[in-house]
This record gives sequence, structure tokens and C-alpha cells, in this order.
Amino acid sequence: HSLGGGLYELQNIPFYSFDLNVEDVVRCDESFFQMPVIKDIVRQSGNRTLRVIFSDQATDDFCADTILTLKEKNISSEKASFKRYMFNIPPDVDYNWVKDFLKQREKQDLLWLYEPG
Repeated sequence: HSLGGGLYELQNIPFYSFDLNVEDVVRCDESFFQMPVIKDIVRQSGNRTLRVIFSDQATDDFCADTILTLKEKNISSEKASFKRYMFNIPPDVDYNWVKDFLKQREKQDLLWLYEPG
């Protein structure tokens, strides 16, 4: 979402960019005839992102149960592609609980918590 003056507020949950989150405000290079290119983060929203890739063995019910459990905690999701999801954790939600919940499910070899470090 353009705020003018080369500033944009992110409206989607990023899958490939690990330093950006929903509602962060970024400064972009808006060179003529090109898509805006992010140069730096102006304001962080406090949101955090976790990415999950469900395994081929994960049933639709397992995937839906995981997503619904997180949704009940006010965590939104976006689907990147088949069985690849991003979850937005708002600042008022216990990030460690969410990460632990997903790590427990990861131990079942039905998903991969796709995070650096």
C-alpha cells in the first residue's frame, strides 16, 4: 500500500523475505518504468512471521487443524503455494507459544518450520 514519497506499508505476509513483516513501512526506489524496490525499513510493525511447509504425508485435516488452531489465537495466514503457508503473529500474541506449537507438530515429520537460524 503506497503511502506516498516512496514509502509503502506491506499488506501481505512475506514468504521469502525474512526481515519484513505485515504492516512494516519500507522506503522504496521508484525508478521510472520499474517495480518499487525496497531500500530500507522505516518502521517495524511489531508483527512477526513464521513460515511452514507441510509434508506430502500431511493430510488435509492435519493442515486445516494446524491453521485453525492458530487462527483461534488471532494469527492470520496466507498460502504461498501448495502446502506452503506464512503465518502473521501480531505483537500481542505469544510468539514463543506459536513457535513451540509448530515445532511440536514438526516432530511428527508432517511439516517443516521454514525459518533461518
